[in-house]
Amino acid sequence: MNDKEKKLIKFTAIGLTIYLLAFYGKDYLGAFEKKLDDFKKKEKTIVNHRTKLVPYSSRVLMLEKLRKKLNIDVRRLSSNELVGQTSQAIQQSAKQSGIKIGPLRESSGRSTSSLRFEANGKYDGMVKFLRSIGTSGYPIMIESMQVNLDPSKKGNVKISLSIGIIDFANWKKGTSNG
Repeated sequence: MNDKEKKLIKFTAIGLTIYLLAFYGKDYLGAFEKKLDDFKKKEKTIVNHRTKLVPYSSRVLMLEKLRKKLNIDVRRLSSNELVGQTSQAIQQSAKQSGIKIGPLRESSGRSTSSLRFEANGKYDGMVKFLRSIGTSGYPIMIESMQVNLDPSKKGNVKISLSIGIIDFANWKKGTSNG
């Protein structure tokens, strides 16, 4: 090949490249821009979802910390046995704290049940008992509590408690629970 032919091939290649870019480059550039726009939209959506989920992650961490602190495992709570198991846990806690408990009276609602009872014992044991029922592993809340000194024995305290037991299986979102 001589120099003239080499120059002809170079100019032809340059001309062909310019021709292809002029007529087909717009399509490729448009497709590339569309893909870039789609990518940016998806990236923006992901960032929006992440910012929406940030408060929930802190709530999840807080609930996990509370679950560990209170020793509650919601999966093991069966709604049929919930009141009985809670009653048993309260009696066990009273026994360990040196507190005497009277008869337990149960009442049921749609999403909560109640236990009412009276207990008496030493002040220190009563404080230990009240702390231990809060971390018994069951979802309870003290609805009412009345504390009196026990006149029959010096240093003893008598309490009347009403404890609500939350049944998560019957708890429905968006309804009046109670």
